[in-house]
Amino acid sequence: FHISGGFTTILPYFPYDSVEHDTCHYSRKQTTMKSFMKVSLLLTTLATFTLANEDQTCTAEEHASGTCDKSQPQEEDDGKVDSEDDGLLAMVGTPWKKWKPCDHYEKFQQKCKPRKAECVEDKVDFYGTRGLGKAMLFSYSKAANPIFKEGCAPKIIDKNVKNVEKFGDPNEYTMFSLQHFLEVPPVVVEVGKDKEKPAQDDLGCAMYALTMKPRKKVAQRIEDTRALFPQDERRPVMGFQVQTGWSDEKLKRWGAWERLGECEDYPQYSNTTAYSIRDDKRGGVTLAKMTNLAATAADSAFGKGNWVPYVSSDSEAVRRYAGPVLSERSGFTSVMVPGTIGHNNGKRNRRTKEENIEISTTTIADYVLLSEVDLLIYISAGKFPTAVIERAMCPQRSLGLKAYPRHSLADAGHLLDKADREGGGLEEPGEPWIPKLDDKQLKDLKAAVPKGRRNPCWKEKFPSRACMCYYKLAHMPVLE
Repeated sequence: FHISGGFTTILPYFPYDSVEHDTCHYSRKQTTMKSFMKVSLLLTTLATFTLANEDQTCTAEEHASGTCDKSQPQEEDDGKVDSEDDGLLAMVGTPWKKWKPCDHYEKFQQKCKPRKAECVEDKVDFYGTRGLGKAMLFSYSKAANPIFKEGCAPKIIDKNVKNVEKFGDPNEYTMFSLQHFLEVPPVVVEVGKDKEKPAQDDLGCAMYALTMKPRKKVAQRIEDTRALFPQDERRPVMGFQVQTGWSDEKLKRWGAWERLGECEDYPQYSNTTAYSIRDDKRGGVTLAKMTNLAATAADSAFGKGNWVPYVSSDSEAVRRYAGPVLSERSGFTSVMVPGTIGHNNGKRNRRTKEENIEISTTTIADYVLLSEVDLLIYISAGKFPTAVIERAMCPQRSLGLKAYPRHSLADAGHLLDKADREGGGLEEPGEPWIPKLDDKQLKDLKAAVPKGRRNPCWKEKFPSRACMCYYKLAHMPVLE
């Protein structure tokens, strides 16, 4: 690392990470510009386990005879950061001795050189059905930059240009529309450094400009959230952002998950969020471990009791778990955007217009506030944190851990959805649905469910239902 412009500059190399460099941030592909900056750390250093490897599946005969007891109860890893994480923490948690409060708009002026827009140019297009940060902000910014270069402010207009029914209608709020929530930028930003590809030049400046003037509802949500931070003085903020994919499941396959019911028949799987949200393909890293890792990094960078946690997720269960843990570690109440969270670009869905407006409001507020944190630690397979990092104007350390729990959840969701659509399975009046999965599908579920074949759900009489309920309960309110 080196000192630059009065700020410590840390340059780790991680998937989807960013690096701090004066007033701008760079994406992962730009961190490779100097080979000596590249650091390779295996995610196996993030967790060590002593769990048994024996398959937990019981036979029908074992269930009938009452002998289904494959192993002793398994102890969960406690999620604490161990000595093997020293290399990672030494980089992102290097003491930030010269940290000081930073004015984001002032840095925006220095970097992007905004000037008053003298004209407005419409840009009508279909910008996709992905989430705001996952892809759409990149699409919006690439469309806006050539207009900025011409000296005008872009008015981004979302339209279902081919009238694809399932994509929804912006006017009905079933398809996301930027103009419903953000006003046309009042300024033009400086672009054009890349004369061959102006659309890809200075995406961060475009993202900031496009989101700098939220409409009343979004502006109020941002201010309401800012009021939750300690007001006596400005302290460093550690942002913890986890995407599990649950908001996608609720949108795409909610009928199948809803058919499972409340899963009251498996109370033992309720309140397992800390260890059920994990990535077994990359070392078995758990949410519990990630949360403690983030807190330890913040302690190291800013000093114990000197930072405020900000928690963001597409799963309410993650916020419910991580919030109190980080509050205890930091000494300050974790800040979260109030309101309903979910997938902001819902297409045709079962949500009401008001619900779609609420979720989009929360998403935009969350995006803006995450871009203003000082230290960002995140888990994601999408572009939301990358868009956050692009928008950040002040120095921001960030670490993207290569853990993708959403992939396995989606695999399980596909299996459940297929069983629902095919109409198979046992479902007697008053009795819970037992999804019908063949041997191949059960094998696929075994690869997708947390802990794989070691999951205790395989010891249940109906593992297809038990394992799906294990997943659902990890993301749902705790059963009473």
